Amino acid sequence: MVEHALREQRAASQLRSTYIFPSHTGRPLNITNVRERVWKPALRRAGLRDRTMYQTRHTFATLALQTSEQIGWVSKQLGHTSDEIVIRHYAKFIPNLTRRDGSALTKVMQEQGLA
Repeated sequence: MVEHALREQRAASQLRSTYIFPSHTGRPLNITNVRERVWKPALRRAGLRDRTMYQTRHTFATLALQTSEQIGWVSKQLGHTSDEIVIRHYAKFIPNLTRRDGSALTKVMQEQGLA
């Protein structure tokens, strides 16, 4: 859904710029302007506490992992070269879906006559 929206935006903006979200002059957006005139007012209107735009990466990662997205996919979306970074920073957000730590291993060991 997001990819589709970005492709549509790219098609619309290519008429005046090579950027997907250009300024009114066709140049890159000024990050300070976006932060002060768009980001911070949007947070206030939504009733959210101040946070940097960069923190949306962490929100994305935690939500994706909490909904059981694959670690490798999350890592790729964040632009990491290794899944290890995601595991190190976000392990606490990876759910234990069975809620029975060790139960799967115990079952296999019992089936193999090892327990």
